[in-house]
Amino acid sequence: MLCQVHRFREGVVYLLEKEKHSYHGVIKYLMEIDARAHLLSKCRQYGAYDPNLWTELLVYLASKTQECTAEIKEVLENVERLNLLPPLIVVKILSRNPAITFGVIKNYLRRKVERKREEMAEDAQLIAKYRADAQKMEQQAETLRTEPRTIQAGHCTACQKALGLPAHHFLCDHSYHPSCLPDEDCPLCAARYQKVVDMLHSQEENHKKHELFFKQLEKSKDGYAVVADYLGKGMFPRKSSLT
Repeated sequence: MLCQVHRFREGVVYLLEKEKHSYHGVIKYLMEIDARAHLLSKCRQYGAYDPNLWTELLVYLASKTQECTAEIKEVLENVERLNLLPPLIVVKILSRNPAITFGVIKNYLRRKVERKREEMAEDAQLIAKYRADAQKMEQQAETLRTEPRTIQAGHCTACQKALGLPAHHFLCDHSYHPSCLPDEDCPLCAARYQKVVDMLHSQEENHKKHELFFKQLEKSKDGYAVVADYLGKGMFPRKSSLT
């Protein structure tokens, strides 16, 4: 209270920082007193602990009428780096301020589109790999169907005990006691093969979406409207990994 009365801003910030690491409290106070330079400094300091502070700062800057292009660009870099918001939401937030020009977010959107192109190329590589794996499995299946195969397994794959009669032998070279087999498929291989099939179908679907997207992008006079439309429909969800 004394710090507030005497307008001792550094003291207020210090006390808020000591109050259970109230990062949001510090940011809110700096927004109330419109200390933009300190806001950026604090977001750089606390962003690693609470990345959502960058989102709050973006909304705050979008509400300002003063020139803040440099600040917005820095915030966008962190929003992109930390993958905090989809591009469509970023555009909607910044569109509230008519003073913010398209040039402020042009590079940000261009990087997003380029990243989608890279992901498309990665998907194409995975599709080729999974297709090759599927063809290889089909060839193996055809070989197993038409050519004789000698099974010499003497121990159960599950319990490692000696096999007797009856026993279940799979063409993947795994053998089991009837009591060690939970279902009709080899428990070691069924999940792996099914995963390959599922991923192949998924990558083919994504590839079709990407091809349609870039065709529309090339034909459209307003490419960024096409990007915003696809992002709004959730056609390009966040991607954490390819595994």
